[in-house]
Amino acid sequence: MSSISFRVRQLFATLAQMTSTNPVLLEGEQWTEKDATTGHSTGRRKVGNGTTAFNSLPFEPNTLSSPTAHAASHGTGGADAITVAQSQVTGLATALGGKETAGAAAAAVAAHEAAVDPHPGYLTSAELPTIPAPADAAPAALAAAAAIGTSADYAREDHVHQRDSDLLVVNLSGSQSDPTAANGIETFTFQWPAQILASALSADTAASGSAFQVNARLNASSIYSVRPQIAVGNTTGSSGTLAITTAAAGDVLRFDILQAGGGCRLAKLYLTVRRNNA
Repeated sequence: MSSISFRVRQLFATLAQMTSTNPVLLEGEQWTEKDATTGHSTGRRKVGNGTTAFNSLPFEPNTLSSPTAHAASHGTGGADAITVAQSQVTGLATALGGKETAGAAAAAVAAHEAAVDPHPGYLTSAELPTIPAPADAAPAALAAAAAIGTSADYAREDHVHQRDSDLLVVNLSGSQSDPTAANGIETFTFQWPAQILASALSADTAASGSAFQVNARLNASSIYSVRPQIAVGNTTGSSGTLAITTAAAGDVLRFDILQAGGGCRLAKLYLTVRRNNA
């Protein structure tokens, strides 16, 4: 008696291949899923009954590779997705009862913002009483120093404010080359009476060779008794000593470089000027 050796291979194809043809598996005939990417078995299988088409056959539950994979098969997009209607969830309708319908809150906010008087308990600007100013009211004056004042008027004529101060910045040299001594390199004309309160001198690069010294002339006279200068090796200079501190409307300031050794690029002279309104 002779024997015949043979091997039997069950259906082995991807899920997409099987669902596209949707065959009827013979009773007991098994299909094992082939991973479309790796080409290996996913561990899932179906067993035919001879009458039911492939797509309607359930997966054999004991062949799922893991609990996670099993759960995924029943989720959205899974091979055996499960859909549950709201009516099948116990107590869902009761839990949702009385809740806000879609867009209700947004509509309520929009209506509130559009209302002419959304807070009737508060006065609107149109409902505020008009309080006339007293006949002797005068605007607050500008003076050299601030004072609180004691008048009971709404606009107190004895209340004064500190005068405004401006910073006059004079560019004395550029960034590409060292400055050279010269007179009248910049000018400034006062449009109003003013006080000159302070000065300062600085540069982006240090003075070299000799000190960098500047002057400012009001009309023809230097405003300094001691002129500002930047010492060798420094970028910040002395402020100088002011000899002239008042200017009239129409007066002209002229700025000079009296001594320029080297360095001191982007040199600037700063003058604090206060407009005199009195």
